[in-house]
Amino acid sequence: MIISNDFRLQFYEELRKDHILIIVNADVDALCATAILTHLFSCDEVTYTLIPVNSIEGLKSTIKIHGKQTKNIILMNCVGSNSLLGFELPSNVNFWIIESRRPIHLDNIFNVDSIKVLTESSELPEWNVPDANSIYEQEEQSGSESGEDEEEEGENLFSDGEEGEENGGVEELLDENDQQSHQDERNSSIIKRRGKRKQLADIIASRTLKRQRRTQWKRARGTILWEYYLKSWYAPPISVFMLELAHELGKSSAEIMWCSAVGISSQFIDQIICVEKYTDICADRMKPFILKFGPRQGALTDQNRNHLTVSFKEDLILPLYSRWTLYESMLNESHFICESKLWSQRGEDKFKEILAKIGLTLAECRQNFEVIKKDRRLEIFKIIKEYLNKTFASFNTNFGFNSTYNAVDFARILTIRLEWNQSDKPDSELSRRFESTNEILREFFKTGGRELPPLKHSVELYKMALKSLNELVKRSIAQKHVVLMSRFFLLSLSDQCSMLGLLSSRHFLFLFFSFSIACLCFHESNLTWNQTFHSCFSFAG
Repeated sequence: MIISNDFRLQFYEELRKDHILIIVNADVDALCATAILTHLFSCDEVTYTLIPVNSIEGLKSTIKIHGKQTKNIILMNCVGSNSLLGFELPSNVNFWIIESRRPIHLDNIFNVDSIKVLTESSELPEWNVPDANSIYEQEEQSGSESGEDEEEEGENLFSDGEEGEENGGVEELLDENDQQSHQDERNSSIIKRRGKRKQLADIIASRTLKRQRRTQWKRARGTILWEYYLKSWYAPPISVFMLELAHELGKSSAEIMWCSAVGISSQFIDQIICVEKYTDICADRMKPFILKFGPRQGALTDQNRNHLTVSFKEDLILPLYSRWTLYESMLNESHFICESKLWSQRGEDKFKEILAKIGLTLAECRQNFEVIKKDRRLEIFKIIKEYLNKTFASFNTNFGFNSTYNAVDFARILTIRLEWNQSDKPDSELSRRFESTNEILREFFKTGGRELPPLKHSVELYKMALKSLNELVKRSIAQKHVVLMSRFFLLSLSDQCSMLGLLSSRHFLFLFFSFSIACLCFHESNLTWNQTFHSCFSFAG
């Protein structure tokens, strides 16, 4: 069942009555949405249990183990296009689906007993949900029973006809005096047999017509399902939905807005939404909160010096450039990698030529960007913006005189902490990673944006991982690991690659695909791009 309005009464107030189980996917958007929801629960003293998962198998086992302990289960970004009816669901439990992946399975949409799908009403026209009667056969059982009755009736009619013929033979043995009376009976019997045969023919015709209609219905149903599930896309992040719910409850704050901004940015850096959709979400749904929690005009005072404000302003699409040297940040950005063909022997020399061409010296590029004088920083900002020819804006934190953070970079920091499993234990470390990532977010608010050791460590870890990933891409192109096979490209990496474990992270896997395709386009510019890109990895364990 779809719930598309009045979320306060139909969702939140229903949950406050009992203990709640929250099952959340291991992605940054879901983590930020969960942080907002658990904050709301804490304000209203609602008890809950939080369990992270990263696969459908993990979701099934969690529901099986913990499902009977509660009456309400919230599923945050962990269902996707799967049907919950295929799971082993406990009875008398309501499932609340909050999901950004589309399309939603029709079984979850049309189930009115225990499954609720939460979405904005403005999004429903994009779904093109078909009519339930065109997908589900409402009277399938009664139809089969009537078919059986018709078969029995037809058999009875056929047997009656045979009995009538046998009776006709017996009549010849009767006396002549009884001939006349039995002749009348015989005529009436013949009329009855003809009527029954006509009725039998009608039953057979009706049965044939029903089979034809059922065949046509199945064919039409297959076409409808094909068109519904043909396209897949991502809706606005669920952290934005939670921000709007908090605002409806009168509990919105700059901290909650920042969580939502990080959730949007995580979708952008994972390249599951384009920059146009990212901008539309920020302009349409985040604008009221930008006006409410943005920095006020005037100087800082002692009262608001440690107060968080969130601004939305123009920025550069360079990874961690404010906490890195400009040289390293540009060297690990896909546009500069492709323009200078860094996988070739003269790649870095060509990169330096590009820097000289646009008016940047090596000395200032090798400095930390924040160390450069403010006037020169503004000039460099303008130079790179004009060279990239891309318009981009991002959210930034302002904690008094503390250093600011970009929401896109903050999403990268949380991603490396949450998704990259550096141990040999695949799933046992998931809860620890989820909790440590959540702790970084909480401490960031508590300390007023100060860079504590876990945050600094995650920044350095992301730098190292991004450099390793780009080296993997450049080596794949230079050593021709990408080969043309029939109608598609195949990229194969051996299991001896030291940084192959990075690709277990969704973020780095998507980055690897994106960088590889972009570099291949520059490297093989004479190819006609009607092929599909495939990859083959060998993971240990």
